[in-house]
Amino acid sequence: MGSSGRDRGAEQDVLMAAKPTTSSPGRSPVTARWVVPFFGLAAVGLLTWSIWLGLSLPTHATADNYRAAWVGVDVLEVIALGCVAVFARKGDPRVELPAVSCAVLLLVDAWFDIMTAATASARTEAIVLAVVGELPLAACCWWIALHVEGVVRFGHRRAADATDD
Repeated sequence: MGSSGRDRGAEQDVLMAAKPTTSSPGRSPVTARWVVPFFGLAAVGLLTWSIWLGLSLPTHATADNYRAAWVGVDVLEVIALGCVAVFARKGDPRVELPAVSCAVLLLVDAWFDIMTAATASARTEAIVLAVVGELPLAACCWWIALHVEGVVRFGHRRAADATDD
């Protein structure tokens, strides 16, 4: 069975709640006051810090918690992927948040896998895994984040179909 008019109205309420309602598109009074200057200064500060690190850090280092660091990143990816699945299934517009988080985690994971590979064969393996696994999955997460309304509609349709059975 299809959705009733009441269900479509509830769907519209969910979609509208997910969209900011400001007089000027993309800007709110809070954004105009502190977000832009704060993050602009933070970007300049981080750029300066990155240049200093690039010039001062040793080319080789040993980390005592190397294994825990990588397992931690993978666990965060599992949590983010799980949240994407749950929110998408429910048709929840908050699916955008874990999708973006997961995409960033996957990109960082691929970058550090490649850059920390100890041998040429390990680097080749990291590149192959990035190309066939992490990067396509990150792209899929970005797609979800950019197409939230369609993902939400699909989730609502699936939920409606499940209750019709």
